[in-house]
Amino acid sequence: MSDGRTLLDELAKREVIICGGAGGVGKTTSSAALGLALAHRYGKKVLVLTVDPAKRLASALGLAELGSHPTCIDSLVIPHLSEPLRGSLFAAMLNVKDAWDQAVQRYADSPQTVRRLIANPYYQSMIETFVGSQEYAALETLFQLHASGEFDCIIVDTPPSKNALDIIEAPRHYSDFAGVRLISLLTSPARVGWKAFSFAAAPVSKMASRLLGSTSLAELIDFVEGFQSMNGGIQKRARSLYALLQSTRCAFIVVTTLEDVQFGEAEMFTYRLRELGMHLRGVIINKCLPEFLGAEDMDNVVMHARSPEDVFAGMPASTREICSLDAVENVSEMVQLLHDRAVLERKLRSTVSHLGRAAVVNVPLLPRDLSNIEGVVEIAKRISPQTELRDG
Repeated sequence: MSDGRTLLDELAKREVIICGGAGGVGKTTSSAALGLALAHRYGKKVLVLTVDPAKRLASALGLAELGSHPTCIDSLVIPHLSEPLRGSLFAAMLNVKDAWDQAVQRYADSPQTVRRLIANPYYQSMIETFVGSQEYAALETLFQLHASGEFDCIIVDTPPSKNALDIIEAPRHYSDFAGVRLISLLTSPARVGWKAFSFAAAPVSKMASRLLGSTSLAELIDFVEGFQSMNGGIQKRARSLYALLQSTRCAFIVVTTLEDVQFGEAEMFTYRLRELGMHLRGVIINKCLPEFLGAEDMDNVVMHARSPEDVFAGMPASTREICSLDAVENVSEMVQLLHDRAVLERKLRSTVSHLGRAAVVNVPLLPRDLSNIEGVVEIAKRISPQTELRDG
């Protein structure tokens, strides 16, 4: 296991950081906290890009909303720091339509094709409903931002694990994306004339209507031909995207808690990364019980707590007058439960090493809400002890 300093030293070498994990484990807050820690300690210009359609990042930063254009949030975090912010922190939220519109502008063969395709109902329906549309848009946005060189580091806050895996695997499966097989079926008959197309395409057109919505056959042909002109460019970009994800410029972080389901998803995520040849660089374990609760010297305390009658009898008379035996029994049971859970967590943390050779940070369960700007700074402090929370 390693501390926050080791994790940040590792991440400071990377240009792209992708945070994955189950829902509800504090992934969004941890992503923002990583960005803040890197900006604060290393003076980096960091962008946190959320792909999750839930507006958790905006909420965590105290914003009413967050757009696709990077927004500087230095003024939001600086009041909560005890010293100046050396770098700068930005945040943005994926806009699927904007990402696809920009892709069309890059890859279509002419300005006329761009205008027709963006106005086409099939294209609009594809963006909204087709499996893989969001995933490819996310990676397209990431690649574009990375290629711009505007930011030293881009941190991607992904949806829950299964959706995050869809994003990671999107470039590999682009051949099945956006109905390429359907497009191939439609393109061939379209090239031999309207009559042949009308005769051959009835079942295919019916299938297309179910997938993309009902539009005219002319619009369908226009969509097919326009999208076909983009295919080569998108295929090339997909290969570049996959190469970026596999490279040492990119690091993956798993955020988890020690509950069975969430930890199981973390294991699944890391195993898949290994299969794909991608690099796990860190694990953030949120909501850990204090380690002293599971320490061996707590065993005697717990053993003593298992005799609440003796504990009650040993109390001063004045205390017994305001504290019933039932209350002492409840406290005794609580101590035993916390100790047993802390011991289990200690064993689970010792198994984290099998997830991969990665730095590990344990963030304790704290008696306050961490899904806000104070929580972002608090977790940043846990990740990097040099990031201090202002008193009050």
